[in-house]
Amino acid sequence: MVTINELRAIADHVRSLPSQHSKRVYLDMQPREVLNFLGGNINLVGVGPEIFQEIQICEIGQTNVYLEGLIDQFDVASKVSGSNTKRAIIQGIKLTQAEKDFVGQALYNIGGNLQLGVSIQRVSEGIEDIIAPMLAANKPFNINDCFVEEKYNGHRMIARRIDDEIFLHSRNGKPMNSPKIAESLLGVLPDNTIVDGEIISQDRDFENLHVKSDEVKYEMFDIVTIDGRDIKAKPLTYRRDVLEEMIPNEYVRVSELLDFKNFEEIDTWINKTNSEGIVAKLTHEPYNPGKRSWFKRKLMKTLSARITGMTEGTGKRKGLLGAVLIIPEGLTEVTKCGSGFTDKELISISRRLSVGEQLRCDVQFQSITRMGKLQFPVFLRLI
Repeated sequence: MVTINELRAIADHVRSLPSQHSKRVYLDMQPREVLNFLGGNINLVGVGPEIFQEIQICEIGQTNVYLEGLIDQFDVASKVSGSNTKRAIIQGIKLTQAEKDFVGQALYNIGGNLQLGVSIQRVSEGIEDIIAPMLAANKPFNINDCFVEEKYNGHRMIARRIDDEIFLHSRNGKPMNSPKIAESLLGVLPDNTIVDGEIISQDRDFENLHVKSDEVKYEMFDIVTIDGRDIKAKPLTYRRDVLEEMIPNEYVRVSELLDFKNFEEIDTWINKTNSEGIVAKLTHEPYNPGKRSWFKRKLMKTLSARITGMTEGTGKRKGLLGAVLIIPEGLTEVTKCGSGFTDKELISISRRLSVGEQLRCDVQFQSITRMGKLQFPVFLRLI
C-alpha cells in the first residue's frame, strides 16, 4: 500500500533525476497504480475539479486512504450518475492540506502540473480494463495538423469483443444494452479488440435515438486494442489505418474523415448539414484515456429569455442558484440553464431572484428540440 506522502516522495525523486532515461528506468520499477496516478490517468469521468474539492481536510496523521483506496473511490464516483452521489463518495476521502494539494496538482494540474520531466502513459490492466474515453475541448487548433470528423449527436460507447462476446459500455463505464449493435459488431471486430465510437439513430436525430431499437448505427472513430495488442500509444494515423481495415455493415461503420481547408468551410458545412459540429484530432497523438486532447467546434445561436425561477445549488453552489429556469423568446416551454455563470453572477442573480425581481438574459444554445426546449444552453449575460 502506497501512502500519498510516499507518492509525493516518488514524484520529488523523479524530478531530481538528471535524464529522461534515468527517470523512465526508475518509473518502470513503480506499481501500476503509482504510474497511472502520476500520469493523471485514473478514472476521472464526471469527477471534475469542483467535485474533487469535496475531499475533506484533516490533521496530520488522520489521513484515511492509501493511494489504492483513493483511486478506487474516484473510480466508483466516475461510474455513478448524479453529481450529489459523486460528491458524497469524494467527501469520504480525508487528506491533509498538503496531500490534497498534491492530488489536485497530479490529477487536475491545479497550481500547475507536476513537472516530472517525462510523460507517463496509462498502464492498462488488460482487455477487460474499463476505459475512460478521450474527450474534446473547445479550444484553438490547426486544421493542417488534424483529422476532422463529424461531431455525432448520440451516446458515446466503448465496444469490445472478448471470447466471441460483445461488451458495450458508456463513457462513464456503465454497461449499455444495444442488441442490434452487439450482433452487428460480431461481424466486424476481431477477437480481443476494443473500439471507441458513438451510437446514433439511423436518421441522425438525437430525439429518435433508442439504444435498444434496431433503428441505430454505431460510428467507430478510434481503436485502442487489436487482437489483444494495446495500440493506445501509437499515433492516430496508425490507429486509423487499423480501424479502416474493418469491414463495415448496415449498422456499424468507420467514421468519415472530412476535408476542410479553413474554418469558414467548416462553419459552412455545419450550417448546410445541420450537424452538431466537428471534432478535430491531432494526427500524431496517442490515445489518452480521459484527457480532453481533441478539439471541437460547434456553431451556437443566441436568444433572449425571461427568467422564471431557479433551482437550488449544491456543493460549491450551495446557498446559491444551481440553474435558472428560462422561457426564451418565441417559445413556451421552460429550459433549465446551469452553465456560463461567473461566481459574481451566481451571487447577484440568486439575491435578486430571491426577492422577486423580474430578470431577463441572453443565452447561447445549439438547437431547439421538438418539445421547444433549448439544447446545450449557456448563460451569457443579464439584459
